[in-house]
Amino acid sequence: MAEKYYTAEQEALKAPFHPSELKWRPAKFGRSKSAALLYVDARNVMDRLDSVVSPERWKTQYSDAGDRCSCTLAIMWDEWVPKSDVGTPSTFEGIKGMYSDAFKRAAVHHGIGRYLYDDDILDGEFETKGERFTPDADKKIEEQVDKHFRFHKGNYREKICAVMFEVSPTAAILKGHREGNADLLKELKADDSAAFKRVQVIYKKRLAALTAMEE
Repeated sequence: MAEKYYTAEQEALKAPFHPSELKWRPAKFGRSKSAALLYVDARNVMDRLDSVVSPERWKTQYSDAGDRCSCTLAIMWDEWVPKSDVGTPSTFEGIKGMYSDAFKRAAVHHGIGRYLYDDDILDGEFETKGERFTPDADKKIEEQVDKHFRFHKGNYREKICAVMFEVSPTAAILKGHREGNADLLKELKADDSAAFKRVQVIYKKRLAALTAMEE
């Protein structure tokens, strides 16, 4: 049962970030137009790990190698599962950016923010001025990012809640999942009442089954 129980959390790690958490920059400088690279701050990744698996169930280890560093991000499932990647100094934050880069790259191996590398989020190139996008380009990027998020977030939220409820091994854990994800359920109810009802049915059936088993 433990392997299935963790599946819900693994899916939750992969959920899209809210558009307000995303940032972007030109892929190349010195051109009148450029594709955009989407990214999140390391703090957003930390918050995702804290909220999904809890602060006690993830840890990092860094090792320097000249002009780059390696980060190993380990998450406790039924055992510690480490994933590693390398970061390099950033244009804007130097050494600090190198450690953040390594951390975020390691997190991608666990599924966090991996979708940001998909080609279907942003369409085309956008006007730049120096090392930044123009205000009009920023607006177009923001609209595409928001559209992508609204399309995918409902599916993720319903899937996460459904899996989380279906595989809860005890009634106490099931109730804890529901209470701990009250905000997620509230958003789902507001945006997709039919999906919320489907999730509610799953919760009630699982609760009845677990209660009967534990009596």
